[in-house]
Amino acid sequence: MREQAEIEQIDLRRYHGEPEVKAEEVGKRREYFLGHGFSPEWIDSLAEVRPTLFAPQVLEEHTTGLLQRGFTDPNKMITSLPAILGYTFDNIDAKLSGLRERGFSDPNKMIASSPAILGYTFDNIDAKLAGLRERGFSDPNKMIASSPAIL
Repeated sequence: MREQAEIEQIDLRRYHGEPEVKAEEVGKRREYFLGHGFSPEWIDSLAEVRPTLFAPQVLEEHTTGLLQRGFTDPNKMITSLPAILGYTFDNIDAKLSGLRERGFSDPNKMIASSPAILGYTFDNIDAKLAGLRERGFSDPNKMIASSPAIL
């Protein structure tokens, strides 16, 4: 990974300079994503919802932060849920902690399997757990842990 000082951060959301400079920066960002193993097709799909892509610094910080939190394949998670690049680590840490508080022994494994869990509210998760119990499932945590998509 590149050193933090080498990554120039240009906020293209507020950029009002020359269009060719903006296009050049988007091209650099595209190359950065390619260099980190993301497919051209995935980058194109990300560019549809986020035309300026994300700054290299954002990708770098989130990849490092996810690794520090015990996730072994941040690229796979980001590919599955690009919105992760917009999540704060305070929110990710709160989600990990909240899942542990709800009796899930390996929230990292759950989230790695189904990154969309990061976007679920605890009200939603609690309602799902209660609903499964009401329907006679004796161990909804075990069900969800084995198949996180149930959430």
